[in-house]
Amino acid sequence: MKNQKLQRLTDLANEISDINMSAALLGWDQETYMPKAGIRDRAEQLSTLSKISHEKFTSQEMGELISDCSETAVFLQKS
Repeated sequence: MKNQKLQRLTDLANEISDINMSAALLGWDQETYMPKAGIRDRAEQLSTLSKISHEKFTSQEMGELISDCSETAVFLQKS
């Protein structure tokens, strides 16, 4: 069960990282190649990705997983 929680925490952190990296790529494209007519759409895309990332990172599930895995890490350090 603990391994499953750690795996879920890792998976969720990777999802968040992928979202943030995608947003960074869109931001780079916006600054370098994107036509001016695309600014409004790009701003909405970046806003959506930022919202999704924030919701996942601050979710109750994330908090519980961090708490559960932190307790396991402390136990392992004491052993």
